Amino acid sequence: MKRAGKIFLILVALLLVIVIVAPFIFKDEIVRRFKEEVNKQLLADVDFGDFRLSLIRDFPNLHFCVHDFVITGRDTFAGVELARIGEFDLSLDILSVFKGDQLKIRKIGIEDARFHLIALDTNLANYLIVPTADEDTAAVEDTTAATFSLALKKYYLRNVDFTYDDRYGGIYTAIRNLNHEGRGDFTQEIVDLKTKTTIDTFDFRTGGVTMLRKVRVASDFDVKLNQSTMEIALGDNFISLNDLRLNFKGLIRMPEDDIDLDLEFDAPNTAFKSIISLIPAIYYQDFNQLTARGTARLEGKVQGTYNGDKEIYPKFNILLSIRDGYFKYPDLPSSVDAVNTDIRVSNTGGSLDNTLVSIPNFAMKLANNPITASLTVSTPISDPYIDFTLNGKLDLAEINRLVPLEPGMQLAGLIDAAIALKTKLSSIESEKYDQVTAEGRATIANLVYSDPATLTLPVKISSAALLIRPENFQLDNLAMTIGRTDISASGRFDNLLSYVFKDTTLYGRFNVTSTLFDLNELADLSADTTTTATADTAEADYIRLPEKIDFRLIAQAQRVLFSNFDISDFSGAIALSDQKALMDNIRMTLIGGRVLLNGFYDSKPQTPIFNFSMSLENFGLRPSFQTFNTIQTLAPIAENSEGSFSTSLTISGPLNPDMTPDLTKISSSGNLRTFDVLLRSQALAQIGTYLRNQDYSTLALRDANISYKIENGRIHVAPFQVRTGNLTGTISGSNGLDQTLDYDLDLKIPGTAIRADQLLASLGGRAPQTIDLKVKITGTYTNPKVSTSLGSLVGDLVTQVKEQVREKVEQKVEDLKQQVNAEAERIMANARAQADQILAQAQQQADRIRAEAKATADRVRAEGRTQAQRIRDEAKGNIIKERAAAEAARRVEQEAENNARRIEDEANRRAEQLMQQARDQSNQVLTEAENKAKVR
Repeated sequence: MKRAGKIFLILVALLLVIVIVAPFIFKDEIVRRFKEEVNKQLLADVDFGDFRLSLIRDFPNLHFCVHDFVITGRDTFAGVELARIGEFDLSLDILSVFKGDQLKIRKIGIEDARFHLIALDTNLANYLIVPTADEDTAAVEDTTAATFSLALKKYYLRNVDFTYDDRYGGIYTAIRNLNHEGRGDFTQEIVDLKTKTTIDTFDFRTGGVTMLRKVRVASDFDVKLNQSTMEIALGDNFISLNDLRLNFKGLIRMPEDDIDLDLEFDAPNTAFKSIISLIPAIYYQDFNQLTARGTARLEGKVQGTYNGDKEIYPKFNILLSIRDGYFKYPDLPSSVDAVNTDIRVSNTGGSLDNTLVSIPNFAMKLANNPITASLTVSTPISDPYIDFTLNGKLDLAEINRLVPLEPGMQLAGLIDAAIALKTKLSSIESEKYDQVTAEGRATIANLVYSDPATLTLPVKISSAALLIRPENFQLDNLAMTIGRTDISASGRFDNLLSYVFKDTTLYGRFNVTSTLFDLNELADLSADTTTTATADTAEADYIRLPEKIDFRLIAQAQRVLFSNFDISDFSGAIALSDQKALMDNIRMTLIGGRVLLNGFYDSKPQTPIFNFSMSLENFGLRPSFQTFNTIQTLAPIAENSEGSFSTSLTISGPLNPDMTPDLTKISSSGNLRTFDVLLRSQALAQIGTYLRNQDYSTLALRDANISYKIENGRIHVAPFQVRTGNLTGTISGSNGLDQTLDYDLDLKIPGTAIRADQLLASLGGRAPQTIDLKVKITGTYTNPKVSTSLGSLVGDLVTQVKEQVREKVEQKVEDLKQQVNAEAERIMANARAQADQILAQAQQQADRIRAEAKATADRVRAEGRTQAQRIRDEAKGNIIKERAAAEAARRVEQEAENNARRIEDEANRRAEQLMQQARDQSNQVLTEAENKAKVR
């Protein structure tokens, strides 16, 4: 027995040593294997810092603790943290670990955690990190999951921030400093669960409307959970939202897919002050010092079955009643009083279409300005019925005297509204306007809104009027500024009610003008960084256009600032439809040149795409290089070159997140014409060195016509003719994003170009009249490799002649020194002057032809736009006629554009023909002069 006792003590001691030491011995291997397996199984990267595995801390349970647990997204969400958990604690029943049939979890806890969930589409979200499995895999996973069993005694969340940003669904939720604790024995069939929750701030937005902002939340929920029947019975429970406390009681049953509800809630505190505590501007500004009177009643019931998949809803009845509401800050002169209303939202059950919203009266006095309203909405799904009235005047400056405003916030301006609307939506959609009551207007005058906490720029509306009519809502005389940007607009919304109640496409037609439209300033308009700090990494700066919007804007702006572009004389039509912007005859002036643009930008794909046809006229090479990143990348030779160009091109492809073209994937083709272009580059400088003639270290393209295309990250130049002075030939090749060059120059140059003709003549030889020079340029733009077919032609010629006339060298050299061919120089100088005069006169005539044609073409375009606008104006007020008129107007404008282009093309052809004749004549003059000036 003593021996057995000793053995037992030794085994116990050994077991304790193993329990304490083993986790440290195998720690590194455990960590490595765990990370490898997890990262293989997930569509995200998992990492963590230190961890502990022990039997001592929570004996007899096995305790597992991980610090700095991080889950980071991949691909679209690369670099975006889905979760960062400071500490994760887990306790397991040690016997269940050894048995291996069921792992019983006793305690789970999370501390100092940040969760950020982002959804860009139904199938694109950073929390979808588990790969989609087939049925066989799913079955295996289900079997594995069944080996876990909750035997909880306690769980908790401490200092947790949670953000849910559903951009696709338009829902945003932010919870800051969530603390939650639950206690209960989940080993029992019926669990007495007691929970406590606090949240410092809770924000909720949906559809662009803020429902809750900076709300402080606290709750105590005691429930009985029957784990076998899945029935939850609520005991003593409450939720407080700021100063508003709601008590709950009832039952929740979840037998299968349906959820059976029998719940009631009410507010035990009937003070009006509790209701207005949900207004952040009031609650967070000396709420305890606020004087408030009046009573409020808030209660509700929910009974019946809910099944979201089958669209089955329980019946509910929610009532908010306020009587004689009043509040005033002691240090401010004005008050809000006589607040009276009854708001009821009810449903008889079965379908959301049975919902009824009833506000038979709402009345209040805001600084002695009475405001009244009423609202009834029924059958909101099938055919919404709306009965709405609003009457009142509001001087926003009175808000300053009602509530303390945030530092830096400014409010001013007058709002006057008298609106009556009563109709079924179907009456508007079927254009039965005799069955529609829609009248009244709302006006704004001298509005000023400035709040550094929400907007980086002040907003001012000098005037605006919204006219309510059965067929549409008319916007008149909008004049506003946002920072430096000024906007004047008028137009209409054709089916605003259908858009609000049935989520249909919203149609609108607007005319917009501006003297300065600063897109750079407007891009950072929002001062709210809660949704951008992490989400920007996921989607960067893609501009996503709204869904279900069909707007057509006729826009004009004297000046537009965008990125490093300073645009003037902007005009054209922009249509927004199905997340796509279609641009029609967009004209603008940029860095001294004119731009005509047609095409679209489609933001619907995950990676937005564009497709444009463009015409650029009279753009300077060097200013273009300084302005356009595309030219800097694909045409670096423009940096040190001179002259101007015009081009017509088509270009399409995907965009980078910063809204620049993805040059590795774009496709483009076009034609480019040069005007007195002088190219300089290291490669050309090497050619001049080869020829021992610096006149050929630059290349003049006085009037070249070049065809090109861009694909697979390279710009390909088709062979084009070069004719400048005594040099003729063709150039072709390509260069790439990586700055590599691959160009062929097939040139004919005069024999005098090699600067050896005088020496050869003195030795009894003679240089050929022309030399065929082939040049191959490879390498990179900054380190070019130039090879030529010229080789050692000069040296060979000199050596050959030296051998033939060695005896006469001394005499010939002496004779050559005494010869001065002054007559030849005079002949060539006169010829060059005559040739230049011919080209200059021809250029003046060509410019005059083009200018006259452009003026005629512009008149044709203007007449087309005037006729098109007349067609649109005649159809105003009838949406069907307007759509037909829009198409007819587009055809008129397109026909005018085609006629204008034909006029310009014919003028360009005539001008080009004139210039070609002048070039031929000037070349003939130079050739004749060269023949006369030869030394014989």
